[in-house]
Amino acid sequence: MQSDVELLRSYPEHRSEGGFTELVRRHIDLVYFAALREANGDIPQA
Repeated sequence: MQSDVELLRSYPEHRSEGGFTELVRRHIDLVYFAALREANGDIPQA
């Protein structure tokens, strides 16, 4: 299993969409709440 750092590095270096997808899967709650915060609490926009 690759670490988060390895997955993050693989995205720009190798255009690894799978690596980016795996990062989002691992941290979906963090991603969602960050999007929700950016959307000022607008759930559909987040």
